[in-house]
Order: sequence, then C-alpha cells, then structure tokens
Amino acid sequence: MYGSRTIWLLQAQIVGQLQDEDALAFKKMACDECTMIAVAAAIVAQIAITGLSLDSLNQTHWIAKSCFVMSLTFALVSVYYSVAQQRILGRLINARDVRDWIRGRKQAVNRIFSIQVGFELDPCEPDEYTPRSSDIHDFKKDFERQCFIPSPLSVITLSAPQMLLSGSLCLLLIALGIYLGKFWIRELDSTEPSTDARNVFIFYFIGLYIPGGIYVVLGWFHGKEERSESEIIDGYLHEYLASHPDALSRWNVDSHWRFRNGILRRIDSTDTEEIAATVSTEPQAPNIV
Repeated sequence: MYGSRTIWLLQAQIVGQLQDEDALAFKKMACDECTMIAVAAAIVAQIAITGLSLDSLNQTHWIAKSCFVMSLTFALVSVYYSVAQQRILGRLINARDVRDWIRGRKQAVNRIFSIQVGFELDPCEPDEYTPRSSDIHDFKKDFERQCFIPSPLSVITLSAPQMLLSGSLCLLLIALGIYLGKFWIRELDSTEPSTDARNVFIFYFIGLYIPGGIYVVLGWFHGKEERSESEIIDGYLHEYLASHPDALSRWNVDSHWRFRNGILRRIDSTDTEEIAATVSTEPQAPNIV
C-alpha cells in the first residue's frame, strides 16, 4: 500500500465502478479538501513562526527549535502541494479525464518507467482494453493493472498534503512539549516559582492526551474496509465482466479464461476435459436421409 488507504479506496472505486457522476464528485471533493488543507497548513505555519520567537527558546534544548523549524517547513510544503494539486485537478474537464488521471494515463513517468523495465503500460477504459497475445496467461493481472488499479503517483500526490500537515502538527506539539519541559527543568522563569512551570507542563500533557484518547476511541467505532486491496480490485473486475458477458469472447481469451459464478479463472486441463465431456454427452440430432 502506498499513500493513504482512504485515498486509494476512493480512487479504486472511481475507476472500478465507472460512474461519471462519482468521478466528478471525487474531483470536487479533492479540490475542496486541498483548499481546506492549505488553509489549515497556513495556520500551523504561522503558529510555528510564533513558536520560534518564544522567550528563552535558545536556552532550552536545540531539538525544540529544530522541531519548530521542521514544522514550519512541512506546513509550507503542504500549502504548496495543496495548491499545485488543486491546479492539476482543475484542468480535468470531464469524468473520463478524472479516471485517466487516477490510472496515470497522462503521466509521462509511468511511460518512462514501463520502457525501462521492459513492458508496455498504457492504462485505459475497460471497454478500450485490448489484451496482448504474449500476456494471455497473465490476462487477469494485465487487465486489472491497466484498467482498475490507481496509479501510485496519483495516490501519493493526493495523500501528500494531508500527511505533511499531520507531520507538521505533530512536530509543533513535540516542540512545544520540549520547550515547556525544559522551561520547567532549567527554571528559566525567574519571576515565578518553578512549580508554576511544572503545572503548565502537566496541564499541557493532560490537554494533549485527553483529546487524543477520545479521537482514538471514536476511531474504533468507525467501519473499516476489511477486504485486502487485491480482493477489492477483483470485485470491481468481476462486476465489469458480469455486466459485459461478451467481453471474454470479444477479446478472444475465452479459450484460456472462464467467468463462472461471478469468478474469473484460468481454464486448466481438468476444465478442458469437463468441457469436452459436456459436448460429447449432448444429444445429437438424427440425420434425415
């Protein structure tokens, strides 16, 4: 799994169910999410800048200042990625463009990589898929790779802004915790007793762990997709074949593959003998002289 599993599941649904309205809704959702992340990251960046100007920061541990700097860097990069991603998504005019972007059809990186590793990779719509004779035994894997599996680049680029924002926020909280802890231990506030700085440090961790614990507990009650990634992709492939019963014969692979009882599998020697036996037991029409 690469990037966010939630993003991967959404993109797999878009290219798997082939619903135009879902693709356009996904585009709008992604653009709105990028806008929200950009605003949140800008706020975190401003807080990190403020943290760098805290009193006696240079007298605390150097890790505190480093975490503030890294938090600021992550937040700024998150803003840039969000804006760049929204710009790319805004150029996708229709649902077909959205699905092509998810599959990676217009991404030159995939074409260059495919040439380097020695195989052809041209993602396409299932109705436009054409199997290669050299890959007839790997038909299922090739079909899924070209039509139903989201591109790693599209998943990672859409996941990056949120991951960077989360990292920036975590670094900010770590920096603040180190600052408050060292502020208490080294008694940097000469105007107040050290117990005051200690109490502030304790309440900081209480305020940090209570919301975090509530968030984790609530996450236990959310429904999660228990199927593996391969099972999800197989499900979309089988749905397509069930709605297009002539697909295997149209691609001339029905002599090697069979779709029965909602499952696509290769025809082995046992299946060949079974088919031959079925044909031989069929009643023959009497010859009329």
